[in-house]
Amino acid sequence: MARNKLAILFDHFPQGQAKGVEWGDRFQAAFGKTICRVDLEDGHLVAFPGNCLGKNLAIKQVHGFFHVTNLDFYRSDPAMKWARIMVGNTKFSRMFDDQIGVTMPAAVLAGEHSWDMRQHGIDLGVLHSYKLDGQEQFGGFINYWKTKGEESFPEAYGQCQITQHG
Repeated sequence: MARNKLAILFDHFPQGQAKGVEWGDRFQAAFGKTICRVDLEDGHLVAFPGNCLGKNLAIKQVHGFFHVTNLDFYRSDPAMKWARIMVGNTKFSRMFDDQIGVTMPAAVLAGEHSWDMRQHGIDLGVLHSYKLDGQEQFGGFINYWKTKGEESFPEAYGQCQITQHG
């Protein structure tokens, strides 16, 4: 991440959408322009501005199960401005998911510094909700251990007996 000055390194886009009519106003207030959609091009997040104020938007998001973020970037004034506007005047709000929180600053402010792992040759094989890297259906941990345990964790394979799901 440091070598490539990345703001975010993520696996699996898109996953979920931030839907609502409030996004246009919030994007305008935070970034000085209305963003109508976010997409992935050549392994980078891209924000598409337009005239979509007052429209019911469905903004694609980075999957929240695994991403690495540059805290200097997300603590910068423009990114913090977005966080404050996104949350609004509520205390400890969970009205909006953290996925839209990390997606928008990277897409709008640092598109070339946002990398989709697989499209940049990084395949970690993270198992989450029965999928590898949030994409490939795989099955549960016992199946993972039986098929990939020996190559992934040779020092533990044969030593650690997996007896339960979960």
